[in-house]
Amino acid sequence: MRWLVLWLMLAGGAWAQTATLRSGEHEGFSRLVVFLPQARAWGLTRTADGYAFDAGPLRYDLSQVFRMIPRDRLSAIWAEPRGGRLNLALRCACHAEAFDLRPGVVVIDLRDGPPPAGSRWEVTAGGARAEPLRAATPAPAMRPRARPAGMPAYDWREAAAARPPSLLLLPLATPAASPAGAVDPSWKGRMLEELARAAARGDIDLGLPDKPLPAPPAPGVGGHLRITGAPGPEAPAAAGMPLTAAGAACIPDAELALGDWGDPRPVAQALGPLTGALLGEFDRPDPAALDRAQRYYLHLGFGAEALGLAALADPPLPDAAVRDSLARILDGLPDPESAFRGMAGCDTAAALWGFLAEPGAVPATETVLRAFSALPLHLRRHLAPDLAAHFLARGDGAAAQAVRGAVLRAAGDPGDAVRLMERRIDHPEGPPAAALADLRAAPGATGVQATLASLTAETRAGRAAPGDLVTAAEAMLHEYRGTPEEAALRAALAGAHVLLGNPARAFELSEGLAGARAAVWALLAEHGSDGALMTHALAGNPPPGLPAETDRRIALRLVEMGFAEAALPWVAPARRPEGQAADRLIEARALLAMGDARGALRLLAGEEDPGAAELRGQALRRLGDPAALDLLAEAEAAGMAREAGLWDGVAEADAAPWAEAAARRTPLPPAGEGP
Repeated sequence: MRWLVLWLMLAGGAWAQTATLRSGEHEGFSRLVVFLPQARAWGLTRTADGYAFDAGPLRYDLSQVFRMIPRDRLSAIWAEPRGGRLNLALRCACHAEAFDLRPGVVVIDLRDGPPPAGSRWEVTAGGARAEPLRAATPAPAMRPRARPAGMPAYDWREAAAARPPSLLLLPLATPAASPAGAVDPSWKGRMLEELARAAARGDIDLGLPDKPLPAPPAPGVGGHLRITGAPGPEAPAAAGMPLTAAGAACIPDAELALGDWGDPRPVAQALGPLTGALLGEFDRPDPAALDRAQRYYLHLGFGAEALGLAALADPPLPDAAVRDSLARILDGLPDPESAFRGMAGCDTAAALWGFLAEPGAVPATETVLRAFSALPLHLRRHLAPDLAAHFLARGDGAAAQAVRGAVLRAAGDPGDAVRLMERRIDHPEGPPAAALADLRAAPGATGVQATLASLTAETRAGRAAPGDLVTAAEAMLHEYRGTPEEAALRAALAGAHVLLGNPARAFELSEGLAGARAAVWALLAEHGSDGALMTHALAGNPPPGLPAETDRRIALRLVEMGFAEAALPWVAPARRPEGQAADRLIEARALLAMGDARGALRLLAGEEDPGAAELRGQALRRLGDPAALDLLAEAEAAGMAREAGLWDGVAEADAAPWAEAAARRTPLPPAGEGP
């Protein structure tokens, strides 16, 4: 209920023309909350099997409806493609009540029991009062018919042992041995192809006799097929097994029950007997002891130690690939050949580990949260920051909130890493530096992450980071040199130094980091001083691989500073061969600044952008062409009309006092008439 209230508080107008639904389960009723894109009139009417909600033409996001409620009251919900009516199908003896929580937020409660007398929600769209809903009648159970009395039991194993393998004799005649037109060649080809596939699967045993059969059933017989008892891939034994989207079997829950791999004794007492039993006779590792110790290490979250034990095993331990991937996920180690690849959508606990192994995969959110909640508390606290970060990266704030709830509902100090996770959940766009001040001094990875987030927040806001924050980050960079954190610290410090007016240090830090180098150029183009931009933008050819917007911003600033010729390489066609219109506009502006009005007109030919029309007018004005009057802005057109002596246009369109003076002018008489 706390998360539902939080959704109500945070809901705004961010869904445009899509209405979003959230749900919550309570004692005696299920609650649906409809977040409309804006306040509007709505209605709720009865239908034959439930209710219909109508708030005009809308799309509905129904992806989270059944995440918090079962289907014992609301059995189905769907929106009609035309008209936007939302249908609620109920399977209970219950009724609906609806009210506005606030403008744009409608609450629909599905309550047990008959509706109150005179309830306005029990009226159909035609105005008739409907009968109260009744509970759905369960379908009769299907039971097999009883066998006749005295019928002997049937055991297929005994029957199979009592008869020899059957032979299936098929004519494999060649076209030459068959009468013309007797066998369709295409049919024969398909049959042989299917038989070959069946033989490859093991469904049939294909054998060729050493000598011809004594009495071939048809001309051209050259072999026989024996039907074997080995089930193929379509055998019923695989029915019901959870599969990935690619068709691979999901890892079952029994192989991922880390919560059951613990020991009731304290860790200090349990480790001794486990490690002491690792070596058996002749100092050879005992496979059973290795198996127990590795499972216990994984239960504790000791990934590197579990990998070390696996290296001692010969032959490999059971489920070695799965346990190696578990160990790497627990310690944040790279695992390019993860056993959980493609399993984020499974219906087993493999979904959790698959999502942690592949953050970019589409997860089965409910299954992931269920598996996460089943972990021991110490593993939940250990994995929660990464799992919440993956959900936030997908924009799923509700799932990240659920991760936080699964950790914080337990008593005790959750640790600095969880506190950092909370601040990130509270600020999905990135926590401000002030909110992380107490965590920047935390030891280990949490302090590094808090420092990185603080630098990023200041850079994102376009502010220079405080000196003590930059000093602390520089010290961390020295401490973590050669570790995975080094690249992130260098990139964050590079952005901070641009805003501190030290671009030389920024370029030094970003050396070899393509993304960080592009970010430095973008910050320099947007926030750098004219002197800093001139120093680096005029030093040589434009660096490759920068975003188009960065190139254009640098070129425009160079034109404004009077370096029009130096701006041309930043928007040259060779830099972006596709020839974007925005680049041509900036190139035309640079040519105009260089005095090449005709070159600018050639570049602008065929361009219909309003900016192109203005530039075309300026180029025509440079050439003294009256056609510029229709293209220039009003003030510029009036100035050109005065320069060209077009006084009728000045009298009609110019401002005072020019319009008044032009209207009072004395026209010259025709030639030859008058002085």
